[in-house]
Amino acid sequence: MTRWPASETDVAQPVVAWLRAGGWDVYQEVRQGRGERSCDIVATRGPLVWAVEVKVQFGIEVLEQAIYWSQYANYSSVAVPQKSSRRGNGVVYRLALSHWGIGVFEVGDPSKMLWREAGIENPSLLVKHERCPVLHRRGRAAEMRTWLYEEQKSYLAAGTACGGGWSPYKQTCQALRDKVRQHPGCTLREAIVGREVRIGEDGTVDYGWAGIKHHYRMDSTAISSLKVWLEKGKVPGVRLEHEGRYVRLYPQKE
Repeated sequence: MTRWPASETDVAQPVVAWLRAGGWDVYQEVRQGRGERSCDIVATRGPLVWAVEVKVQFGIEVLEQAIYWSQYANYSSVAVPQKSSRRGNGVVYRLALSHWGIGVFEVGDPSKMLWREAGIENPSLLVKHERCPVLHRRGRAAEMRTWLYEEQKSYLAAGTACGGGWSPYKQTCQALRDKVRQHPGCTLREAIVGREVRIGEDGTVDYGWAGIKHHYRMDSTAISSLKVWLEKGKVPGVRLEHEGRYVRLYPQKE
């Protein structure tokens, strides 16, 4: 029999189901802005933001991560296997949890629990909210919300070891890909900055379009950086062609 949990995703997915059942919008593998640090689960409901770090063992590493996110989220919790939480029930850990206001989700082994309801598998029944987190009213929740994208809800499962979750760069690439599909043959500058209204010699009007929303600080930086990545073939779905003095973009053939 396979040992449980085999990975962090085994612990994370029941917590994702539990939060969604409670009316929370759940984002998975959320990267902190342009940094390399990421949070396994970020959930939002109304004005509240809840960060959850997942580990297969309760210890100092997951506790440190939850403490870090407590400066941003209104709630910060850890999610660990139930057996691990019991073994890590030392005085030091409990004092730390209490001091920092960190919550605890305990996730049970599905092979040892009755978790079927009306014949339908319900992973959320594996979750016990063992300790409620303290509300951090001064958390930088607004900043954390800027790291959230709709794609993070399903792009990569929380707890995936390889990382590579949705990022601002991937969001920019998708926006560029969508723009090129709408306007094949546009220049990179037109895609980034937008295209002004033009009136042809025959009186026809091209109403132009707005540029894409990107994660770079300036349009000029976006143009120079994306040109490099396009020439290296690192923007999926978009190909670059040099036509005279213009660099034009076309959808990449599948």
